[in-house]
Amino acid sequence: MSRASTAGKFTGPVEARSLDSVAIRDLLRPFDSLPDAFYIVKDRLSRVIAISPEAVRRMGYGCDSAVLGKLPVDYLPPELASKFCEDDRSVMESGIPRLGMVEMWFNPHGGRDWISTNKYPLRSPDGEIVGIIGILQNLDIREK
Repeated sequence: MSRASTAGKFTGPVEARSLDSVAIRDLLRPFDSLPDAFYIVKDRLSRVIAISPEAVRRMGYGCDSAVLGKLPVDYLPPELASKFCEDDRSVMESGIPRLGMVEMWFNPHGGRDWISTNKYPLRSPDGEIVGIIGILQNLDIREK
């Protein structure tokens, strides 16, 4: 099989394999610089496997290691945890993203804010759904 040698052009499976080994956290790091945006990545059981510093801060934890491995019921009130887990299961079972959901979440002061949530299935290299990625953004709905 011949390969093109043009710089910057995708040329085949060697590059794809190198992308497979990129850490999820590294792929999501650009979201850390967006104002009022944060993310949570969960496995098939809805355990946190990666989380943005902003989400950690909003949850009242000092570092991501305090949140990793936790289930929604460990960091959310039961009614919110149940709803979030249902949404997670829906995305993982259907493979279809859920976009533009308006939900309640923590603010940095320990209160509650409204957020817009987009949940996407997280797939392994062979296409199996192995979790979800949730991208959340604060909605400023207060009157100015």
